[in-house]
Amino acid sequence: MAKPLPLAAAILDELTGERLMPLLAPAGGVAVILLAGLLALRITGSSGVPSVLAMIALGWNPVFVTAVLRGNPSVALLGLLFASGILGRRWQLPIAVALPLVRPEGLVFSIWLLVRGKRFALLPLLLLPVAVWPLLNRLTAGYWLWSMEAVRYVVAAMAYPTPGIVSFWPWAVLRGLATLGPVLAAAMLLEGRKRWAWGPAVLANMLFLWLSLAGGSLVLPRYLDHVFLLMVPSAAAAAATLAGPGRKAVLAVSALAVACILAGWPWAARDLAWHARLDLELRMQAREGWSGRLAVNELLVPAIALEAGTEDPSGRFLALDRAAWEGIGADSLASLGVDRILVVDHPPYLPYHTRSYLEGLGGIRIDTLMTEER
Repeated sequence: MAKPLPLAAAILDELTGERLMPLLAPAGGVAVILLAGLLALRITGSSGVPSVLAMIALGWNPVFVTAVLRGNPSVALLGLLFASGILGRRWQLPIAVALPLVRPEGLVFSIWLLVRGKRFALLPLLLLPVAVWPLLNRLTAGYWLWSMEAVRYVVAAMAYPTPGIVSFWPWAVLRGLATLGPVLAAAMLLEGRKRWAWGPAVLANMLFLWLSLAGGSLVLPRYLDHVFLLMVPSAAAAAATLAGPGRKAVLAVSALAVACILAGWPWAARDLAWHARLDLELRMQAREGWSGRLAVNELLVPAIALEAGTEDPSGRFLALDRAAWEGIGADSLASLGVDRILVVDHPPYLPYHTRSYLEGLGGIRIDTLMTEER
C-alpha cells in the first residue's frame, strides 16, 4: 500500500535519476538517532549518559538499522514523534498533519498529540491527510478502497508469518523484548512508563492492530516495531534512574543494555545477507530479460521491474499467488502471455498452496531461485 510521503520521496528519487533515496534513507536514520539522543537529554534534564545510551541503543539496534536499509516509513514516523517531544507547541499541528501521511497508524498519534496539547479545535484538520489515502488509491490503482481489498487478498494468498487474535499479545511482548532488549524493557516497565507521554496512543495503535486481525487483516513485525523503538529515549533515561547516582553503576547498566540489543545481530545480519543475495539474483534475472509475461510473487515485482526498466508492470508480470489461489490452468496462463514462472523457494515468496499449484502445472518453464539457502 503506497504511503503518501514515501511515494512523494520515490517520485523525487526518479526525477533526480535515483540519486535521492540512497542519500535520504541513511541521512534520515542518522537524524532520527540524533533526535532520540536530544529527547533523552530533555527527559533527564542534564545527564549525558542516557542521551548517549539512547543513540547507541537505537543506532546499533538491528531492528532500526534494518528499517533504515529497507526504507521503512516507520523511520520517518519515529523522527516526527521524537521531534514532537523536543520542538515547541507551534510545531504540533504540522507534525500532527504529517504523521498520517507517513503511515496509517500515524493518525492515532496525531489525535493524541493534539488532545494532549488540549488543541481540540484543530482535530478536524486531521481529516485532510486522512482524505489523501483513498484519493491516492484512486489515482494509483483506480479504486478508492483498493488498500482494503489488497490487504484481504494478501492475507488469503500469501503465507505471511502473522499472529492471530489469541497469539497477538504474547507475540507483541516477545517482539518488544527482542526490540528493546530485556534491560531497557524492564527499565521502561518499572520507571519509564510513569513519564512516557505516548502510552494511550500506543495502546490504541496496538488495539487497532489486534482488532484488524479479526477483520481479516494481518500484522507484520514492522507494523509494531515503531511502538517499541519509540520507547528508547524514555527507557534509556529510566535505566539511568534505576541504576542510581553512581556513574559506574549507570555505565554498567548501559553496557548491559547495549549488549542485550547487540545479541540480536547474528539473526539480523543473516537475514540482511540473504536478502542482499536475493536482490542480486533478481537483478540478474531482470538483465537477462524475458519474452512474454513473467509469473512471479508480487513482492518480487518491484525489484525486477525497476532493474528491467519496465514502465507498465501490469503488461509484463502476472501475480503468481493470485493465479494459484484462483486455480488458473496452464492454458489460461499461456493465453495471458505467460511463458515463464520465476519462484523463490522460501515463504512468504512461495506459500504452500502455490507450491502445490506448481506441482500440477505443466508446459510452462519454471525457474527456482535461492533453494536451500536459508
